[in-house]
Amino acid sequence: MEQRVNIQYSIELKDLEGEVQRLFQRVATDIKDINGQLSLSPIEELDLESVEKLSLLRTQLQSAATTLHDIEQIILGFVSYKLQASRPTAQEEESQTDEITPASEGVSVLQQQLEEYRLAIQNLTPSEMSESDFVNREQQLQEKLDDFADNVHRS
Repeated sequence: MEQRVNIQYSIELKDLEGEVQRLFQRVATDIKDINGQLSLSPIEELDLESVEKLSLLRTQLQSAATTLHDIEQIILGFVSYKLQASRPTAQEEESQTDEITPASEGVSVLQQQLEEYRLAIQNLTPSEMSESDFVNREQQLQEKLDDFADNVHRS
């Protein structure tokens, strides 16, 4: 597997969604390319060339899974930021009643679901995922992102 390096850079908050979409589109393109390779060069013989093909495909899938994990971490960081920003200060907390509004219950449920999903993904290494699991996880992540966006817009 190729060596990877972690990088960190900052962008304007207003550009975050576009950056996540850019990363996601790159992964989607990579997965389409992998799918094309699978359909164009099936395993015809059990030989070293087939092993090399499989190794290359596995490495490409692992790279895509790693990028999806990076996207997940970016989204979780954003969710955490939004939750911190929406938390009242200690003085405001004292002045509020102990009632929980339906919107805050929804955010709590969503936060719990995201945490459960994060833990489930964290326990899987990319090599343990089949291609269908990988695609399902990708769809689940997109659905969670869409649900979160809907809940934020309603709040």
